Amino acid sequence: MKYLTYLVKVAIFIYSTNSVAALIDVDWKTNGDSLIIKDTETALQWLSLSETADISYNDVVTNLGEDGVYQGFRLATQSEVLQLWNNAGITNTEREWVTDQFVPVKNLVDRLGPTLMVEPGLFTFATHTIGLVEGGPDLSNNERWAMELTYANDDLSTRTSSHHYTWDVSSVNPHYSTYLVQAVPIPAAVWLFYSGFIGLFVVVKRKHCG
Repeated sequence: MKYLTYLVKVAIFIYSTNSVAALIDVDWKTNGDSLIIKDTETALQWLSLSETADISYNDVVTNLGEDGVYQGFRLATQSEVLQLWNNAGITNTEREWVTDQFVPVKNLVDRLGPTLMVEPGLFTFATHTIGLVEGGPDLSNNERWAMELTYANDDLSTRTSSHHYTWDVSSVNPHYSTYLVQAVPIPAAVWLFYSGFIGLFVVVKRKHCG
């Protein structure tokens, strides 16, 4: 039994040392494209919003199935996106300009696929990314919540929003994208390790019981 306890501790150690939370750039179609962000804490992979920009939500959904452009991905929920933001270091999601999270907002916007924002207000020009999601407060069937991340050109101010405004699922605009996500594939080496560990556990248990 002491040996079994030791094995369990070793397995936990190996798992924990390989589970440090991080957002890692991963290639999608070609080497070096870095069009996927892997969140090691949630075991989810996020497709760059640049890949769904200027494409209607409905057209994105059509291409989720077999042989579709986005095969293997699914629509992300509002809560999943909020978790991604949080893991990136973005905690303020009120739609107001703040000055305490510029670095994490800029980092995530640039990795997701930035577009130029032009509007009247405190900052006429800024850089943002906007993605549609499932879930959140109830909407009509033809609308989805548009989640915004924006950073200003003063290298200080940012604005975020989880459900400030909506977008029509059939509309097309280069500023609007759709958040897509997929589960992180488990490497074969990990499967091999844990299957071997389980087999060893069974053998030790049988000997102990015998």
